[in-house]
Amino acid sequence: MPNTCKIVLFYLISCFLTCSASDTPKVRVSSGEISGGYEYSYNGRKIYSFLGIPYASPPVQNYRFKEPQPVKPWLGVWNATIPGSACLGPDYTSNFKFVGQEDCLYLNVYTPKLPQDNTADDLMNVVVHIHGGAFIGGQGISYGPQYLLDINDFVYVSINYRLGVLGFATTGDDILPANNGMKDQVAALRWIKQNIVVFGGNPNSVTITGMSAGASSVHYHMISPMSNGLFNQAILQSGSAFCHWSYTENVAQKTKYIANMLGCPTNNSEDIVECLRSRPGSVIAKSFIEFMPWKYNPFSPFGPTVEVAGDENFYPISLKNSFHMIFQY
Repeated sequence: MPNTCKIVLFYLISCFLTCSASDTPKVRVSSGEISGGYEYSYNGRKIYSFLGIPYASPPVQNYRFKEPQPVKPWLGVWNATIPGSACLGPDYTSNFKFVGQEDCLYLNVYTPKLPQDNTADDLMNVVVHIHGGAFIGGQGISYGPQYLLDINDFVYVSINYRLGVLGFATTGDDILPANNGMKDQVAALRWIKQNIVVFGGNPNSVTITGMSAGASSVHYHMISPMSNGLFNQAILQSGSAFCHWSYTENVAQKTKYIANMLGCPTNNSEDIVECLRSRPGSVIAKSFIEFMPWKYNPFSPFGPTVEVAGDENFYPISLKNSFHMIFQY
C-alpha cells in the first residue's frame, strides 16, 4: 500500500476512534469513572443509559450472608453498557429455570439529559423502581424506561438485590441477622443519594416504587429506620407489607433445615454459616423449593422478617407494632 494511502487510512481510523470516544457519555461517581451508552424510548427519544453499576461489593465467599459492603473503587473507566447479572433465582418466564449469579449487586440509571453544571434549579426528580418476584426472583433490568421517559424528564433507576435463601436466611442471632436482601436495597438507596446528582438527578426528590414484592419492599422502607431520609415519596403497586406473603415466619428454623440438608453441622450458628459459605451458591439458592410443597406454593418461603439481633436492624420491631408508624410517616 502506498505511504499516502496508509497515512489517510491512519487518520480515518484515528478520527473514527476519537469521534466515537467523544460521543460516549461519561460520569464520575464516588467509586470511579463510568461510561454509558444510549437507548431509545417508545417513540424514539434518545436516553442516556448506564447499566450494571456496582453499588456494593460482590456478596461472595466470606461476604456471603453478610450485610452489603461498600463498593471498592476501580481503576480506569467502568463499562456501563452491559447489564449486571441478576441475583440467583428462578426466571418466571421460563418455568422456574434458574438464572443469575451471586455477584449481582448492580443498578441501572437512565436519564434524558446530563447537564455539565448541575444546580438546584435544573436537577430532575428521581424515580427508583424495586422489582417484584416474591422475594425469590426477578431483576431490575427487566423494567426499563421506554414508556416512562418518552415525554417526561426525570432520572429513572432500577436495582437488583439478593433473593431467597441468599438474601433472607438468618440464624436468629447476630451471627446471621435477617433481611440482607432489604439491606441491599438500602445500600442502593444510599448510593443513589450520594451519586445521582452526576446523572442530573435531585437527591432530595426521590420517589421509590415497586410492584408486588417490590411494593411490599417500598412499604417496609416506609417503616424501617435504616431507610429514613433516603427518599421523599412512595408509590405501591399490587402489594404491601400487610400481604400475608410479604412477611416470613420461622426463617431461622428454615435456615437450619437447609444447613442440615446440605450436610452442615447445626449445633451452633457459627458452624451453620461457615459451612454454608462452603456450599455452591446455586445449590443454596435452589433449596427454597423444599418449602414449596404444592406447585411452587407458598410462593415466598424466604423474605422480610423481624430481626432480633444485629448492629443495624432493617426491621427491628413487629409489623403489628409498626402499624401506627406507617401512617405517621
